[in-house]
Amino acid sequence: MSHINLLRLYIKNIICLCEGRKEDALKKYPKLEDTIEFFAARDPSRNLKYIAWECAVVESGQALQQEVSDVIELFHKYNASLKKKDIYQYDPKSDFTVLRDELFALREKKEKREEKVEKLYSTTDAPNAPLVYESDRFAVNLIKNKSAAQSMGLGTKWCIAMKNKCYYENYIGMNVVFFFIIDKTDNDPASATRKIALSYKRGKNNEITKLEIFNALDVQLNKSQLSEFLGTENEEIMITCDHLATAQPMGISVKLFFDLPLTPDEEMKLFKSATAPVQQDDSDSISFNNRILDKLCQNVRSPGVIQMMWELPSIDNAIKINLLNNHNLPDSFANDVMTHNKINSMKNHNLPDSFINDVMTRSTLYDERIARYTKNVDIQKKFIDDHEHRDPKSRLFLAMNDYIDVDILRQLWNDSKGSQSELNKKIKNSIVTNPMIPADILRQALVDPNENIRHWAFRNKSLSREDSLKIALDERTDYISLLRLTESTTYPDVIDAIIEIMQQSTKQKLLRVIEAIAQNYSVNFANLSTSTLMILLESKKLDMYSDRAHALARHVKDDIIQLKLANEPDKSIRMNLANNQHISLKAAHVLWKTDNDLNHVRIQLTKNPAIPTDLLKVALKSKNDLIRNIAHNNPNAANV
Repeated sequence: MSHINLLRLYIKNIICLCEGRKEDALKKYPKLEDTIEFFAARDPSRNLKYIAWECAVVESGQALQQEVSDVIELFHKYNASLKKKDIYQYDPKSDFTVLRDELFALREKKEKREEKVEKLYSTTDAPNAPLVYESDRFAVNLIKNKSAAQSMGLGTKWCIAMKNKCYYENYIGMNVVFFFIIDKTDNDPASATRKIALSYKRGKNNEITKLEIFNALDVQLNKSQLSEFLGTENEEIMITCDHLATAQPMGISVKLFFDLPLTPDEEMKLFKSATAPVQQDDSDSISFNNRILDKLCQNVRSPGVIQMMWELPSIDNAIKINLLNNHNLPDSFANDVMTHNKINSMKNHNLPDSFINDVMTRSTLYDERIARYTKNVDIQKKFIDDHEHRDPKSRLFLAMNDYIDVDILRQLWNDSKGSQSELNKKIKNSIVTNPMIPADILRQALVDPNENIRHWAFRNKSLSREDSLKIALDERTDYISLLRLTESTTYPDVIDAIIEIMQQSTKQKLLRVIEAIAQNYSVNFANLSTSTLMILLESKKLDMYSDRAHALARHVKDDIIQLKLANEPDKSIRMNLANNQHISLKAAHVLWKTDNDLNHVRIQLTKNPAIPTDLLKVALKSKNDLIRNIAHNNPNAANV
């Protein structure tokens, strides 16, 4: 075999390995698709060996994707100097901060980072941190720009205060608002409580979804610890910060990352900001700007910005390729990009058939990509009819194609049934996860002797409600099958049926099914029956601090469940329940009566148009100025 052929074989094996790891990550973390693409683009190993660990860290909520990627880059560079040289020896749910600090120390030692940063660092914007609260002891500042985060965060270990880094921009891009609490009486520079950071995470409507609190050593505190530290000033400080956090306008980059519509002027402003000159050594600013350009490529509508992006000589070709997925582009752009990079261009579902045929005639090197993405039925058939002359693995990638012809998918299934080869097993696995799978084949897969085939068949999103109910109610369905169905179904009545059946089983099996419900991110908990929800809540298997528990509190209509949640000790649950547009009279009264001196729950309840009339009257006469003002702004205040 020639050196050229060996090189081609090596490249193909690397591509297959990367695709396999990427597909595994997408299956395990379906909600992190954009994050997985980000990690794949910045992978220092070139074979995605870190991607599973990176996704686990992001899912645990320890850090954003930018910070995780930076740590992985350092790990790849310095792992030989660490005691643990395999990334998977570090627990992604708890060891991230320890690993990050260890790697930062190594970098400072080997590259004399402090001298380098001081030389490179300069601020062009004056710090913008308006004082929102002040007493003899405390000063509270709203952090409005990066210069403020760096100057006021001096002496802390907060990543947003780091020089020559883009962590602040990353958090602002995720719609986070920061407040710094300064203890003016503490002059010890090493004190952990000399400075406190409040990090308000906000949703698409600027509603507060999570509050995180950090001391100067970047150690997370809970609300009771903060309350004890602030003492009698806690209520006024927190009410002020809570109110201002929701009132801050959403940044343009936030709108971009939330896929909210942008005006042409906003698109132009983002483009100019992302293409402004930066120091060549500032890799983080370059990376953040590339993220902006990458996202802008996918969503930009303004013809002027599109043209400027395309003509920009310094733009990364990998980012420019994303313009292929933007439906607002002229066809000529696609032809230009294909000339630059044919392999990545094969991902485009709208490539001209003549171009694909030309590529297939010249070589089999791109068969896997073409089979994975082509919509053309005639081209799909070539991988079946002419399989002896095509790349053997192309049939596996064809089975993954979301646009595959149903008859071709059926032929792939029939061809793979009689074979025990590893390739055909993988083809069957891919078929049962494909949303285009015909109902008759899916039913066969659900009773396949191979447990792995059954496992993925239950996870197929095309599994109908009727078939799911039949499986759940069929007495021949075993416990493992019910468990797999519970993990993946999107139908609340199927969950209800399974719970009713499992109550006749052992306690251990019932608890395992309840755990599966708690981890099913596809089902809307608010639509589950009262009995199922009560079992779920009483089992303590649902993380009451999770977004899913908060969503349940915001949307559940059942009076009994609302009362149950109203008595939850977690304030976040009660605050979300206070926002529920269907809140019952009893639940509202429990919330009002059991709220503590901070009045957070009462404030949210007063904002709710569904607040009972008698409580709105109380709010209108409240001694608390904020509650009284909010009550007057309630749409029903005029009728009281």
